[in-house]
Amino acid sequence: MFGLFKDKGGSALVTTVAAETGASLVAETRFPAELPTAAAPAWGRCSLLAVEGQPPALQRAEQALPGQTQQAWRIDNLPGQTPLLLLNRREGAVRLEVWELADASALKTQRQRTSPLDPEQGSWSSYRAQDVRCLPQQQLLVPLYYTRPAARHGLYVYDLRAQVFRRLADRIEANPLAGLPPRFVDVLPAGPEAALVLFHTDPVRLAAEVYINRYDHLVLFSPRHPQGLALLKLAVDKGNITRWVMNGAVLHLETIDPRERGRPVTYRWSLNLARVL
Repeated sequence: MFGLFKDKGGSALVTTVAAETGASLVAETRFPAELPTAAAPAWGRCSLLAVEGQPPALQRAEQALPGQTQQAWRIDNLPGQTPLLLLNRREGAVRLEVWELADASALKTQRQRTSPLDPEQGSWSSYRAQDVRCLPQQQLLVPLYYTRPAARHGLYVYDLRAQVFRRLADRIEANPLAGLPPRFVDVLPAGPEAALVLFHTDPVRLAAEVYINRYDHLVLFSPRHPQGLALLKLAVDKGNITRWVMNGAVLHLETIDPRERGRPVTYRWSLNLARVL
């Protein structure tokens, strides 16, 4: 168990909060029991689809069928933006493509956007989106599975206005507490034009086929921080995040430290984000 209390460099686990917040994590005795339901953010709509065929004549399938359908995400309801389709296109190897759609109701593609995902993309043998989430400021969050030649998962942001991808994290891990199918990211609205992104890094093996992550990361996207502010790096000794909610400008977290099998420890924390929202 010694390695579970150390980071990769051999030093103690360290939790860090962005200095811009002017705040610290505060231990709480309870997680908020009930909060008013927030209005759905107007960041656009990201819809997962199963599709058949090839561009430009794609058709929506009734259900996903391995080897027959392809995975895609339709992006619409964005003022001033052409509807898009992010398509895991299967032609031998699977590769993610970005297509503009001819109209808001069909899947007829009209133009492919060819901006590279990454400067090293030419050395990748395959790459596909694991998920697509809408963010404020007309951006998309894209966890990506790729091989170079070793397989790994990275995290990217696609700027719809500039039509460019940028890397947010070189390597991320699935959340083992979320079960199956693997879940790599979550997004929490933090206001009408702000969102928190959660992802996970630094896996450690507890037992055969049992893994946890040393760190959970929170990144804030807002008009003040359109490129993303690394808000919180939460070490496993303070728990992996299982629940989170905003109450005004205060973020509440419920976490579980799962390192002792059969004896998980639950924590509750709060963090005031008034200075960065």
